[in-house]
Amino acid sequence: MSIERDPLTGAEVVIIESRQKRPNLPTSGCPFCPGGLEAPDDYDVRWFENRFPAFPNDRCEIVLYTSDHAGDFESIGVDGARKVVDLWAERTQTLGSRDEISYVLVFENRGSAVGATIDHPHGQIYAFDHVPPIPTAELRHDACVLCEYRPPAEDIDAEYPIFFTSGRVVSQYLSGTQTRRIGGLVSQYPEPLCEMHPRLAETLGIKNGDLVKVSTRRGEIIVPAQVVKSIRPDTVFIPYHWPGKKSANLITHRALDPISKIPAFKVCACKIEKVADAPTKPKPPSPPVALKR
Repeated sequence: MSIERDPLTGAEVVIIESRQKRPNLPTSGCPFCPGGLEAPDDYDVRWFENRFPAFPNDRCEIVLYTSDHAGDFESIGVDGARKVVDLWAERTQTLGSRDEISYVLVFENRGSAVGATIDHPHGQIYAFDHVPPIPTAELRHDACVLCEYRPPAEDIDAEYPIFFTSGRVVSQYLSGTQTRRIGGLVSQYPEPLCEMHPRLAETLGIKNGDLVKVSTRRGEIIVPAQVVKSIRPDTVFIPYHWPGKKSANLITHRALDPISKIPAFKVCACKIEKVADAPTKPKPPSPPVALKR
């Protein structure tokens, strides 16, 4: 282990050469599944010392959320989450009681995009011999600046019980006036979709590809549904790259932040109705619009 200093920020950076030897996305024989190297028996939730620790002296641990390799934190339900949180608390207390430990960090590893080298649902616990800079800065405040909650200008209610949010998709940019002219990008995401969680879709009787009407107090938009697990069960998402009747801003809220004056386009209340079944044949992508010179 070596400690370097970032020349731009001045922050200390810990470099652990030995962690390069850890398993990297094994295609078979997951060590976290029952019968694997780290879980010889079946389990609900389990912890063990990290074989490739970032810190010495047994200060790095791994927590397995479930024995289901294809699961995630949402799929284990309230009872499963309770077991994980209880284990977090137990290990935090045990590690924090050691004289040399000043700070215990619990964090989740999820997906190769953030550096997780094993897909099995798990998290880690690091026990520091000092308080890192970010929590040190947080402790200088009288109150937790991250904990203060201010409700949105328009909250959900009985009439409009679902949160609506909007944003971009990876193949499009802003209003789409440039990216919607490129056939390859259009074919990736040819029209706006209403992304919703499987639990919400089941409650509303909606299947993937069904046409749905998303309504707010300002208007409505009709688009196909896309059932995904990457969104909260109480929220739907429609990208904003299309104009006219496909424009997500037909239903967004115009309230302004009192300080920055930025519109609250990212959150409002909506309701959803199914208007038609999914077509039997997939709709072909719209042809790219030719540039006029």
